[in-house]
Amino acid sequence: MRLNAPIILVTAICVGFNALSAGDGVPVSPTGLEFVLTAPKDPVEIGQTALVHVHLENRSGRSYEIRPAGTYKAFHLTLRGADGRVVPYKERGHLMLGGSVFGPEEFPPGAAFDDDEDLSKLFVPPAPGIYTISGFRDVEGYAPVEAQPVMIIFRAATHR
Repeated sequence: MRLNAPIILVTAICVGFNALSAGDGVPVSPTGLEFVLTAPKDPVEIGQTALVHVHLENRSGRSYEIRPAGTYKAFHLTLRGADGRVVPYKERGHLMLGGSVFGPEEFPPGAAFDDDEDLSKLFVPPAPGIYTISGFRDVEGYAPVEAQPVMIIFRAATHR
């Protein structure tokens, strides 16, 4: 009988998780959460500040649980070149976007979070060109909520 107790516990955890899944075992997306990225419209000089605005809002009638990294900051950003290659993170990018070891916090209806992230501090400087920034936000027990990718243009640095 001692061997059955761990198996029952694992089964109960899996059944609880599947309750938040679609019939095929894929976690369902949270409804009513809006995650939006806004990039500068004008080309940004490589090495200069490149602020991307991050907006998360709960427009649903229910609360969700999200893990904080600071204040609701466990989102993930990806910068890709026109060729599809991912631009690597700098050390700060890995640390800031990694999520939290603390338990989830309530994100109630009507709650919103806004932040500006400087891509020059998060990513290794890219070559001049057109890039896309995409992102997602983890939500406890659900599929991540994704932002629509946005375009940003980096131009060569001018020497003064």
